[in-house]
Formats: sequence, C-alpha cells, structure tokens
Amino acid sequence: MSVKRAESLPKRRATREQRLGHLNPDERAVLLLLGRQVRALRLQRHAEALAVGQPKVTIDALAAKAGINASVLGEIERGRVNLSLMVLTRLARALNVGLPVLFQADEGQG
Repeated sequence: MSVKRAESLPKRRATREQRLGHLNPDERAVLLLLGRQVRALRLQRHAEALAVGQPKVTIDALAAKAGINASVLGEIERGRVNLSLMVLTRLARALNVGLPVLFQADEGQG
C-alpha cells in the first residue's frame, strides 16, 4: 500500500542548481562566464539607451526581445542555466552582438 501511495505522489522538480550537478567545475565556469557577459552587455546597452533618452534595457525588456522568460534570463545572468544554442542565438541577436562575443570575458572578469 505504501508503494502505491508513493508512486501516486507528484515528483518534486529539481532546482536549477540540482540540474547542473552533473557539470564539472570547468563547465560550470563557462556558464558563469557566459552569464556575466550577458549581464555586462545588457548593462552596457542599458547605459547606451539612457544616454540617448531611450527606454531602459531591463531584464524584462531584454528577455522580451529575445523571446525568453525574464526569470530564466535572470538565472542565465547568474550562471544557473545550461543554455541551448537557440537561446544563445536569440540573446546575441537581442543584444546586437555576434555569438562569439557572449563567450568573451571582460578584462576585469577572469
């Protein structure tokens, strides 16, 4: 009876951190680098927009432009999401940069 009851309970979804548990430290570092670069580019676009009187480039605005969820973009910026190539492509396009730029570290970032 207890086995049947346990099977009927909904399974808990793994957190993003748990789903990245299989990655080795070098792979996690790539995600962190990528997230930092996306954030740096978004903040750069934000400053550029404000300088010419355009709307702010917030996480919500960039996510909408890239066609992804804003909370997912926040997780990307924190290096907590293993992105697909299509999401990377959408982000690069929304930021008006080539895909390789997303993998370049700023000088202060190592």
